[in-house]
Parts: sequence; structure tokens; C-alpha cells
Amino acid sequence: MMVPSFRPNGSVMDLANPQVEDIDFADIAARLSKLARFNGVPRGPAYSVAQHCVLGADALFHTTGRAELAGYFLLHDAHEAYIGDIVRPTIHAIELAAAEEIELAVGSKRKSIIKAAVERVKRKLDNAIFAAAKVPALWALPTLEQQVKEMDEAMLHWEAVQLFGPLAANQVPKPATGSRVGVKAWGACKAEEAWLERAESYLGISARMA
Repeated sequence: MMVPSFRPNGSVMDLANPQVEDIDFADIAARLSKLARFNGVPRGPAYSVAQHCVLGADALFHTTGRAELAGYFLLHDAHEAYIGDIVRPTIHAIELAAAEEIELAVGSKRKSIIKAAVERVKRKLDNAIFAAAKVPALWALPTLEQQVKEMDEAMLHWEAVQLFGPLAANQVPKPATGSRVGVKAWGACKAEEAWLERAESYLGISARMA
């Protein structure tokens, strides 16, 4: 069954079966630059997914000197350009609601199915995105995948503390390694441009702003 999803020109792609030819990195940068992290909860200007990816990628490059690792961080949330940023509390709330709805005695089984379904949608998009970027799938490189995950958790800590204040420090684990990443929200245009600049410098992807 096709799941139609709009492209900017009014045509549609099949979200259930994304193809390499569906991937447009200029479009990804534009979408991520307007997609707010944390559901837009922090007061003030939106802190975008594009900026999150750029800051984390730069931090990895500065600490490791590895452009390919920085490139993977830049791409790790690229699927959100197509499905949005489904934040962790939302996924957890859906998991619990699903368990309650079908009155399962063991809710964890249903919760794992819901989470697995979300991951399956992301994986299909990631397959197309990594292929379009001409790099191996991240999950085929366990060491790099772990480093990207660790940086993502570190970014979550520093973002939460700086965007929500000191009380948030108790809600997210402090990273064991890595230095503090400064977070101050950019505008969408700057975030889009920065994402595309890093795509070229870290991945060799040349795309013009949408």
C-alpha cells in the first residue's frame, strides 16, 4: 500500500517505500532547518534539527578529526525531514496508550512492537539516504554507530541544560566524555546553509539551497 507524502513541487513520494531518487539533500536541509527540536517547547527562537546535526557533527570532527564520522552525525536525523522529529516522550506515550488500548497483560511486548515499527520506517528512509550519499549504512559500521549515538546523547544533555535551564540537568544523563557544546538557536536560513556546507565538507555532497 502506497503512503503518499508531498514533495515541495506538489508531487508525492511513497513514504512506505522510499527510493534513492526520492532523496534531495537541498530539500532535507530546508526541511530540517524548519523542524524544531523538543517539539518547539523551549522559549524563544526555534532550535532546529539542522542546527543540532551541524553542532554535533562539528564537535565530532573537532575531537576526532574524522570527516566521515562527522558526516554520519550530520545524516543521523536526516529521515526526520520526511517523518518529522517524533520525540521520545511522544513515542513512549504511544507505547503506553497502545498497551492500554488492547489491554495487554504484558505491556512491554506491545511497546516493543510500536517502537520497532517506528524504527522500521526510519530504517527504510535511512537506506535511501545513505545510498544517495554514497556511504555505507551506519548500522553496518558498529563502532561509528556507537560514537554517533554517544554524541547524540551528549548533545541531548547540553541542549536540555542550555535550552531549559538547570532543572533539566537532572532529567538527562551527563555525558561521560566530551566537552560542552554551546547552544544558541540560529534562524532557519543559517541552519539550512550550515547543514549544506557540512554536507559538502564532510561528505562531498554538493547541493544548492532550496
